[in-house]
Amino acid sequence: GHRVCTTDRGPASVLGSMDPLRSSAQAMLDELHPAALFLLPFAVQQAMGMDLEGVAAELARSSNTHILTLQSLALDGDWLDGWATVFSALAERVPSVPERHPDSVCLAGLMHTRDEADDVANVQGVTGLLDALGLTVESVWSGGGTVEQLMRAAGCRHLVGLPHAAPFASGLATAVGARFCDATLPVGLSGTTEFLRAVGGATGRAREAEQLARAETRRCAALLNNFVSTMADDISVALLADRDMAPALHGALTEIGIDVPLTGILSARSLPESISTLSGRVAVDPSFPAWEELLFEAAQGGVQMVVGSGLSEVAAHKAGVDLVELGFPSANTHFLTPAPYLGYQGFLRIVERIANTYSQGVARKRLDAAARTGRN
Repeated sequence: GHRVCTTDRGPASVLGSMDPLRSSAQAMLDELHPAALFLLPFAVQQAMGMDLEGVAAELARSSNTHILTLQSLALDGDWLDGWATVFSALAERVPSVPERHPDSVCLAGLMHTRDEADDVANVQGVTGLLDALGLTVESVWSGGGTVEQLMRAAGCRHLVGLPHAAPFASGLATAVGARFCDATLPVGLSGTTEFLRAVGGATGRAREAEQLARAETRRCAALLNNFVSTMADDISVALLADRDMAPALHGALTEIGIDVPLTGILSARSLPESISTLSGRVAVDPSFPAWEELLFEAAQGGVQMVVGSGLSEVAAHKAGVDLVELGFPSANTHFLTPAPYLGYQGFLRIVERIANTYSQGVARKRLDAAARTGRN
């Protein structure tokens, strides 16, 4: 994975002079030899015209490190905009390579946020789908690899862009001369099938993609059959996820009969059109108090759990519902064995976790009722 360090320089320490920042950055270059160094100002420094470009140019003269300057989005940006800004800056450093393997692929847009077995398995699962089509994944943005591995996008024939990479994927493809494929997020049965069809159509493997999608859908449907016929209609969940994950997860769960009366979107800008088609109540970028109130009301209406971001921890506790952490952030759920949530296998794991949480909740209620009867 990546080692992330900071100069720990607050706004006051660099308002009068750039020397503290310059010396701290140079020390990091000398001691850590990083592959990339980002210079990011606080909003007040940016407003005052902080000359990061000058510092970057000075540092670059004595280093082989990619030294990149970023703009602060603290006052008017969305957190996903910040994520994309980092990769947009790196994309500008990827060289163009004239020779490329016809089956090589760069996959852009995976939200790899930690080196645990959920995010690691997502990378393995999605790249495995591409491998099954006869493609070779050379570079994943971001897959927990090195900057050098990111730069291998330069030699790729195809660039598959997931929704999270929308701000930079097509530009990266143009810069390196790769054929761009705009793909959906592979969440759920239909979502993953749409992903395969998009990739298959863009790479001349439409028939292989259709065969793989049919086989995997049949396999998953057989495993899901008992759950769908005996349990799905009894489950009601709320979702809290980012602007791309939320609608994808909503569609995947409602497709198999799970009720989703409330969806919270952890984004304020660049919302996809798919959000307007979601059933139930949709809250865009709710504050913590607002989400607590919405979830409490939903719990009174029968919602049994929240699926998605760990930011629902307090709200779920106050509402008396369970929390199935999935995606970013997942502070209290950890995995030692593969636990993906993308692709066909990832959807099976999502349903498995929801089903177990539901069953345990039913068991608790039954035991609580028995205990109250005994006391009476």
